[in-house]
Amino acid sequence: MQEVQAAKIKALTKALDQMPHGGDLRPLAQIIGCKESEILDFSANLNPFAPAPEILAAIRTKLDQISRYPDPEPRDLIQALARAKQLPAAEIFIGHGAADLITRLALALRLIRPQGEAVCLPLPNFSAYARAFKAAEWELKTVNHIYSSEPVDLASCWQEEEEALLLCHPNNPSGLLYAPAELEALLRRAVELQKFLIVDQCFLNFLPAERAARYDIEKLAAKIPGAREQLVCLYSLTKFYSIPGLRLGYLHSANCELNKKLSELTPPWPLNYPAELAGLAALKLPAAEQEEERLKIQALRLRQKQALKALNRSFGREIFSQITGEANFIAFCCSESNLAARLLAAKKPIYIRQLKTVPGAPENSYRIAVRDSFEQELLNSALKAVIQAAQP
Repeated sequence: MQEVQAAKIKALTKALDQMPHGGDLRPLAQIIGCKESEILDFSANLNPFAPAPEILAAIRTKLDQISRYPDPEPRDLIQALARAKQLPAAEIFIGHGAADLITRLALALRLIRPQGEAVCLPLPNFSAYARAFKAAEWELKTVNHIYSSEPVDLASCWQEEEEALLLCHPNNPSGLLYAPAELEALLRRAVELQKFLIVDQCFLNFLPAERAARYDIEKLAAKIPGAREQLVCLYSLTKFYSIPGLRLGYLHSANCELNKKLSELTPPWPLNYPAELAGLAALKLPAAEQEEERLKIQALRLRQKQALKALNRSFGREIFSQITGEANFIAFCCSESNLAARLLAAKKPIYIRQLKTVPGAPENSYRIAVRDSFEQELLNSALKAVIQAAQP
């Protein structure tokens, strides 16, 4: 029996080492010998209280209309976003998720900077950036900063020959927020260099509204002359509204030259009809209800952090360290090896995101999504059992 379990852990470890993202359950289920639905997925960072019934109803009531083409330019959704964000509609671009828009952005930047050679990529970072910018023939100048042993001033690291700096805020995978002063320094550096600061704010919507406004780089840019034109922001509507199967994101840029190329690179029908319906329904949801969900998610996040620290105390040593996260997920390091594979091989398989495949993240680091209290209890019980089993 032990040999079978060891073989399963070995196979799961190999599969996990080849996965650049979370949420891919099929190959894991095949190794475990279970249905995908039987795996409790903590690897995908989504709202545990969504999707809202209004979003599902909006799709269901108009399913008969999928026999027609969607809007060649999703004008209704763009106008709705423009009203919600108080932005000009011409500055908003819709895509099938942030990854789609990142690819277009990398190509658009190449078209307006044909002689450009490099972009600055702080690590760790969302893997889609490296893939898209390499495909557009950009050299990636990396800076290890989140897990660096010494403080790193990103504004000083941004060199003149680098056409853009790519940032996730909150950082993915650590979940850390950048201080407003650090963001302002990067904005001023972008204006000074006349280069682009590209900021992924896909998880900012998980912060309570007042806190999110304080850390929103678009609001900070409005106070700095020339900063809006050098700033590009990416957002997701699939994370907070928990509709990743529909793929829905948007980009905001106030730079006319860049926007012209983005328009040229936008394909006809850039969004499917159900995704547009979902987006329109999401933007109509009551603000008070969404804020209530944010507060619940924040309470669950703090609860899970405390649970990891409680496990440390119960075992009398620091098994979990560098516990971080301000949005809807938590990153940590673990002293036990093969934690992700061992959790999957348990009686109730649980999938957490191992981060050793993310450049710049420690070898023994992991990320877990915030889920409801019952599922958190299942995770914490499984963590305790795995640690106990590893004791000599």
